[in-house]
Amino acid sequence: MKSETYAPGQVIIREGDTGRDLFILTEGRVEVSTRGPQGDYLLNELEAPALFGEISFILEGVPRTATAKAKTPTTCLLYTSPSPRDLSTPRMPSSA
Repeated sequence: MKSETYAPGQVIIREGDTGRDLFILTEGRVEVSTRGPQGDYLLNELEAPALFGEISFILEGVPRTATAKAKTPTTCLLYTSPSPRDLSTPRMPSSA
């Protein structure tokens, strides 16, 4: 896992993008919105501790369904989902 920081107003994930990261919000607040016919629509405001980005994390190849933007100085831990290819590759134990 790696830690990333975001400034207020900075986009963390953008609706329609692809990605395999799960975001663990450890500090700050994040606005989650989606595009609608009349502009952006606020879905939720998250405050630490919280998780987001789970749909693209679980369903590989599914684009992000919302945009997440830092509302305050924000810190997230990022966990990247292993690809199914990584999970299906047999691993031989190493001999010491």
